[in-house]
Amino acid sequence: MIIVTAIAGRLERHALGGRRLESVELPFDAMAKGHQRVKTDAGTEVGISLARGERLADGDVLYADAERVIAVKAADDDALVITPAEPMQWGLVGFHLGNRHCVSFFQPGSILVPYDHTLEELLRELGVPFRRDSRPLVGIRASAHAH
Repeated sequence: MIIVTAIAGRLERHALGGRRLESVELPFDAMAKGHQRVKTDAGTEVGISLARGERLADGDVLYADAERVIAVKAADDDALVITPAEPMQWGLVGFHLGNRHCVSFFQPGSILVPYDHTLEELLRELGVPFRRDSRPLVGIRASAHAH
């Protein structure tokens, strides 16, 4: 088993140079777990033990040696894809997501959030276009915090 205690970089910055790429596919909730045992798509066992508060993201490299590079791949999750149609809707959505401390991922033309039935109802009330979809929660992540 490979033991990982720190993220080794980003996949887009690692040249594979003939090495095989192995993926550890993780849903959004598992990305926040600093301690877990997982298997790559090639069957390699990996023990992850990160520092407190450190979380994984799509494209993080967990391990690299002469034969392989092991990277995190975001799995499909139950998501709301919010597509505000005009500036007022963007402002309202931004306010409500921030007020609720929602984890949000910004993509060109849309915002992805983990599915929440109360947020779904709010979006309906506001008249903001959205759809429920199964997709990886990736993009520019807005910081989330709590009081």
